[in-house]
Amino acid sequence: MAKLHYVEIENFKTFGKKIHIDLSHPTVLIGPNNSGKTSVIQAITLWSQGVKSWFEKKGDSNKIKTRERYAAGINRLNILEVPVAETRFFWNERKVRQDKNNVYIIINMGIEYNGCVHDCRLEFSYRDSEVIYCKPDEATMGNIELIQYASSIQFNLLYPMSGIMANISADTEETLFTDGHIKLLLGQGQTAQVLRNVCYKVVEADKTNGINEWEKIADVMHRIFLITINPPELNTNKGNLMLTYKTDNTETVLDISLAGRGLQQVLLILAYLYWHKGSVVLIDEPDAHLETLRQKQVYAILRTIAQENNGQVVIATHSEAILDDAVDINLTLLLDGTAENLAEKKDVRNALRTYGIEHYYKAKVHPRILYIEGSTDVEMIKSLAKHTKNENAARILNDRLNAYYTQNVNPHDDLENMFEQIGGSFLNYKGHFNALKKFIPELKGFALFDSDNIKKEDILETELAVVYWKHYEAENYFISPKVLVDFAKIQLDSNAGSLFLQNNVILFEQVIDVVMLESFFNNDSEQLTGYKNMVPALQRNYLSTKKMSDFAEEVFRRYAEKSGQPMLLTKGEFYRLVPYCPVQEIPKEVTEKLDLLVQYLGEL
Repeated sequence: MAKLHYVEIENFKTFGKKIHIDLSHPTVLIGPNNSGKTSVIQAITLWSQGVKSWFEKKGDSNKIKTRERYAAGINRLNILEVPVAETRFFWNERKVRQDKNNVYIIINMGIEYNGCVHDCRLEFSYRDSEVIYCKPDEATMGNIELIQYASSIQFNLLYPMSGIMANISADTEETLFTDGHIKLLLGQGQTAQVLRNVCYKVVEADKTNGINEWEKIADVMHRIFLITINPPELNTNKGNLMLTYKTDNTETVLDISLAGRGLQQVLLILAYLYWHKGSVVLIDEPDAHLETLRQKQVYAILRTIAQENNGQVVIATHSEAILDDAVDINLTLLLDGTAENLAEKKDVRNALRTYGIEHYYKAKVHPRILYIEGSTDVEMIKSLAKHTKNENAARILNDRLNAYYTQNVNPHDDLENMFEQIGGSFLNYKGHFNALKKFIPELKGFALFDSDNIKKEDILETELAVVYWKHYEAENYFISPKVLVDFAKIQLDSNAGSLFLQNNVILFEQVIDVVMLESFFNNDSEQLTGYKNMVPALQRNYLSTKKMSDFAEEVFRRYAEKSGQPMLLTKGEFYRLVPYCPVQEIPKEVTEKLDLLVQYLGEL
């Protein structure tokens, strides 16, 4: 059963205006960097510290009746989980007063108590750089039993696993720490310094309670990583803790410091959950250092073990694996100081199952989408925008723009192809756009596709423009034999002396002639001669009807074979040819396409 049902935060760090976040178990928070995921976790921790401090210092009913000073002071150094240089850093934009009046941080927790959910609202005010005041609001003050119960709830914050040193000497071994020192190091994010201590706490509790929770941890670790992990041991002479394991295929016993960071991360989370039974555990990026399968396993661990131990977890994450699982339960998107519960929206969930949670998330962060055939096309139009000095288009293309590819244009198993697959292949790009548009009304899109030299009509709808290159593809607007030669001269000039350059340029030009004869003129040399006698404008017009990417690729391949040198340029790098095409020779159509892109994607 969830102890907390919601939290409301106002004027704390990232959040100025009040936000409301549901906290059913488990709660998963997503959002871009600096969107406030960690701030939510820290706000809950601050509320916990505040309610405990206030009840301890001011909770006596006689003091309340006599209206003895309501606020309790809290030193920033005692708020271990939320380290700040000075207390004003707790406040949104560091504004602690306005018009000589206090600006209050307000954190309200929806707590289940006696079968009902109650508000437990705290107000924090600034005293000085070291101390803040905390008090319940008037309504909460009237329910001292609720405050007493709230102060009894245990909250624990866990940051991701940091690096751990190998135990090569007594100096690098982990000593036995007090609970307070463990909490201090965890609050500072020094999780690696206390991994053995956290595990030892479970073993200590087992001895006290006559149970064996460590065996459950060891069983999960074996199922996930195929290792046998031994209980941590205390060297009473040195005061050091030792924690070892061995893999199934060897008898060699290894120190935990030699394990992978992902294994250490899972062990830390497991031990932390069993150490803090019955508490609210706040976990920042539990998926750190883990591949997709392990991320899903960690999410399952957090859900089941916390629930079995009467606990509750709140998770901040970027993991797409966790997001896909969490969207059915409780997934909150934080963005620009707002919070949106995606799990409450059935239609959103259905769309996200088709296209993935990250697509909604990215479009919500930046509601502009470029549909294009492949990642190489993106680089080409970026280069064209820069070369033609279209600053607006260049800015948009280098901003947070979401680009999705409508086909896997590269059949080879190389890095370019992998990037395109990661970007996603969407033949039904209109379905993709409309699904996102339904939930993000401000979304706008621009699609720019090849035409294969077949006349295709542009579709300039209000929210989504679909336009086609008139001549095959983007490469047709800057690739020519002269551009290839000028590029080759620069590349070859860096390899050797003038004689080498002269001979290889001649060879490169010969290769161009051969490829043109075969590809364009059916091996008719008279046609090639006629082409060469044309004025440049007619040459460009003639080449516009040919697929220039195939031509260039064949030229670079043939030259590599003839010269015995590596390929001067691959198809994925053709954008590098753009600067070698004189600006005045780039057709006006390029500017028209870039201006349309700005029109559709430039305003937010």
